[in-house]
Amino acid sequence: MRRLRAVTVLLLTALVAGCGWHLRGAGSASLDGKSIAVVPDMGEGDLARSVRRELSRLGATPVKKGAGAYRLLTLVDEGVSRKTIATDNRGRATAYELTYRLTFSIADGEGQTLLDRQTVTADGTYQAQPLDTLAEQSQRDRLTRDLREEAVTLMLSRLARAGS
Repeated sequence: MRRLRAVTVLLLTALVAGCGWHLRGAGSASLDGKSIAVVPDMGEGDLARSVRRELSRLGATPVKKGAGAYRLLTLVDEGVSRKTIATDNRGRATAYELTYRLTFSIADGEGQTLLDRQTVTADGTYQAQPLDTLAEQSQRDRLTRDLREEAVTLMLSRLARAGS
């Protein structure tokens, strides 16, 4: 019981300390009224839809490539890795850390590179549930979505400041 409490305190401390780290440099330059072409190199999917939705929420207009865009945002790659961060006395995982990685590049409307390949990351933790794999998978999926949103926010902050 004491060990679980110590692990919980450690995880909460790491989570709180990490919040400011991820938000560093997340300025608020405006994308309002700008046309942004989103080009997903890895194909259409949840990431591209999430980026377009967030651009619209910020007042930008997602457009097709070559449609007179102000900026060209290329989504190069995304990935999620999992690491065990706590175990019980039998060596079984009790907590995991997920790291979401998003790689992108930014060009101006004429295709001139403004930011070469950049990678932003977001990470978070969740508890292992060895007796309920569906609940654990649900936690993992929810955390992955949240981390994707955080990475998209960081990426769009860089997009807003690119070339300004």
